[in-house]
Amino acid sequence: MTVLYATARVVTYGASLLTAGLVIFALLFRRHAVVAFPYLVVLLSASIAAVSTVLGLGLQVLILGGDAALLASGRFSTFLAPGAAVSALLRLDGLALLVAAAAWQWSLPVLGPLGAVMVAASFAFTGHTVPWDSLWLSGLLVLHLLAIAFWAGAFWPLLVATRHSDRNGVAQLMAAFSVVATIVVPLLAGAGLVMAWRLVGSWSALATTAYGLILLVKILIVAGMLALAALNKWRFVPTLRQGKDALERLRRSILGEAALAVVVFIATAVLTSVPPPAGGNTAEYIRHGFNSNQIIHTSAGSLNLMLTVTPADAGENIIELKVSGIDGATIDIQSVTLNLGSPDLGIENLPRVMTRTGAGSYRHDGPELAVPGRWRLNADLLVSDFEKRTAEFIVDIKDKHRLR
Repeated sequence: MTVLYATARVVTYGASLLTAGLVIFALLFRRHAVVAFPYLVVLLSASIAAVSTVLGLGLQVLILGGDAALLASGRFSTFLAPGAAVSALLRLDGLALLVAAAAWQWSLPVLGPLGAVMVAASFAFTGHTVPWDSLWLSGLLVLHLLAIAFWAGAFWPLLVATRHSDRNGVAQLMAAFSVVATIVVPLLAGAGLVMAWRLVGSWSALATTAYGLILLVKILIVAGMLALAALNKWRFVPTLRQGKDALERLRRSILGEAALAVVVFIATAVLTSVPPPAGGNTAEYIRHGFNSNQIIHTSAGSLNLMLTVTPADAGENIIELKVSGIDGATIDIQSVTLNLGSPDLGIENLPRVMTRTGAGSYRHDGPELAVPGRWRLNADLLVSDFEKRTAEFIVDIKDKHRLR
């Protein structure tokens, strides 16, 4: 089932960005005579993206412990990664706007950019750029995805154009496309490198972690795509007016770029499901004059967990969790949900989503531990979209009034 889920993610990324890119391309270059408006392709890719988005939500629920009956109820959202439902709704709405823009071309200047931004932004609600303390990182992701969409969306209309008999028209289109690409490609590469450095944190992590290795493969493939794009611009395009052989060489080069783009989409989808290594940021905590706390160590599979409760008195408490690997290195996961309860006191589980305060650090402030006694804190750790770990902490809450 996880293989099916991973496939759905690849299809969702590829079809969503392809839809956005086709509409962006049409908005910029539809006035060229050799450009055929790809309405049917937009409709097909949008439909595929919508179906794969919904399928991905259902598979995520099943993988994380839900069942088929749960999918028909309103409780299925409890089994989804944080932001998954919002992400899906934003993406589906964006896809609808893109289809509308393609159907009614008079609305293209307004609905096209709006739909494209919504589709790109939908991917910022899940994965490793979601925390609000990394809002700038989410913005870079949207910019990066819009640049990828423009590039990926250009393959089909450019391939169609190379079969046009008007070689002068094709040359003019390629020249105009090169001008825009000169602006878009540095944005794509720059935003991608900044995000890569923020999520990986060191050169050594590129070669020593699964996330780094996949990212390195993606970077190398993108470099190959850039090399083919440069070959198009400096060698094939200037010779377009000389004959059909130049058009055929250009067509083969574009097909090569498109094939590499498919591999990039696969790598991108895989990256969103692999925890990145620590980015090198150290979380800082401000103490509020508390003079006691409880520290509990446990593990969940390969994860080492340290939970700190301050001041561990009945009433308001600060609960902090740090996640690390067996080597002690910080590990950033998607989310942590605490279920606070006390069987001895007859208190049922109170679910609370912890706030990410830094790489591998999570915190919850609240009055839930209001009764002294033994409490059981069960932590649900969402490591990736389809990997969930659980851990249990036993905390003894003191009666602060009795101590005085």
